[in-house]
Amino acid sequence: MPRLLRRRGAVALLRRPGFRRVYLAVATSTLGDAFQYIALMWAALLAGGPLGVLVVRLADSVPALVFGFHGGVLADRGERRRLMVGADLVRAAVLVPVAIAGLAGDLPLWALVVAAFVLTTSASYFDPAYGAVLPALAGRDGVQAANALVRASADAVWLGGSAFAAALLTVVPLSTFFAINAGSFVLSALLLAGLPSFTAVPADASPPRVWGRSPSCVRIPGWRRRWARSGWPSRSRPERGSSVCRSSRAAGSTAARVGSRS
Repeated sequence: MPRLLRRRGAVALLRRPGFRRVYLAVATSTLGDAFQYIALMWAALLAGGPLGVLVVRLADSVPALVFGFHGGVLADRGERRRLMVGADLVRAAVLVPVAIAGLAGDLPLWALVVAAFVLTTSASYFDPAYGAVLPALAGRDGVQAANALVRASADAVWLGGSAFAAALLTVVPLSTFFAINAGSFVLSALLLAGLPSFTAVPADASPPRVWGRSPSCVRIPGWRRRWARSGWPSRSRPERGSSVCRSSRAAGSTAARVGSRS
């Protein structure tokens, strides 16, 4: 069990602003998904019978196999916050016309198939990016606890949301559920937009090198750093080819620390 979970539990994780944003974003979109899934399957049954449900289910499953690998590659190399926000906005955008068409009484089966395909495709890009940013938000000791908290909460929200949606089917128009999920994705995107930028470190990035006759000077390409009293570098305005010097006794540990943080 992670040390963070043993000490303070889930409350300590929720005190982290970044993790709290992701947690609320996932919980919100999961609640919307629960409403939308009930509406999607019911609308597919009304539009095409059992065969319609089968076709929508296939459209809902195939993208994970087709785009899952590419989503992982983009999450590993790209800007992860932008990827998550973009996936949420795409899902919201595809649900708006579906909700409008349903409220107008003209929701064909092909529209449900397209919506299911795009929703799962977007999730194939959102999920790897979410998994990649979680260690930075929860800390190394809190990753397992964060996963457990998010998964348990998502399962509970999905179960409760599905039951509530099924009960509302008798009093609320079916297409309202699509609008609810679109709103949940917009809210999720707004929450995630407040996160810091998460850009992957290039694999070919070279560590800083010790130069000169004295081991006390560490050359740091592309950054100028000034040393705080604690001995850790704080970044200021980028300036290529800068260097910093410390006493020779601390130079070896300095190079190792800078290399591990670059």
